[in-house]
Amino acid sequence: MENVAVLNSDFSYIGTISWERSIVLLYQGKAETVKESPTTIYNQDRTYSFVVPMVIRLVEYVKSLFRNKIPYTKKNIFVRDAYICQYCGKKMEMSECTVDHIIPKVDGGKSSWDNCVCSCKRCNNIKGDKTLKQTGFKLKKHPTQPSAGDFIRLRSQHLIEQLW
Repeated sequence: MENVAVLNSDFSYIGTISWERSIVLLYQGKAETVKESPTTIYNQDRTYSFVVPMVIRLVEYVKSLFRNKIPYTKKNIFVRDAYICQYCGKKMEMSECTVDHIIPKVDGGKSSWDNCVCSCKRCNNIKGDKTLKQTGFKLKKHPTQPSAGDFIRLRSQHLIEQLW
């Protein structure tokens, strides 16, 4: 279904969670709805219904989420690269994205911020276990680890695009 945007108690953006987790936080009194989605969920015998929130705000302030270091994950690579293939420039949905190792794993390449980029399936298949020199591919931008501020801005930007 859909993800729900989570705001801190001061309305600063924290991230996204599943709609199921947001219902739990609302039920526990740990969050409040800021904006509702048009989706309503019913239980099996239709005795209960929940309007799925689009944006929730935590009741209590949560300190820095990343402590100035963004964790390396596949999804975070996609966010950093704005869901754009770093070889051909194609804008994609998350389900179309793959992670490509610039220096292939077979050549000792690590899964790290500076060795991995978002790639479309076509470019990733063409590149395979070859180097950039062997394929003639050029990167759209050099990969680096984003700062916490940059990363939150990038995630917010993507979330706003999804909401529109």
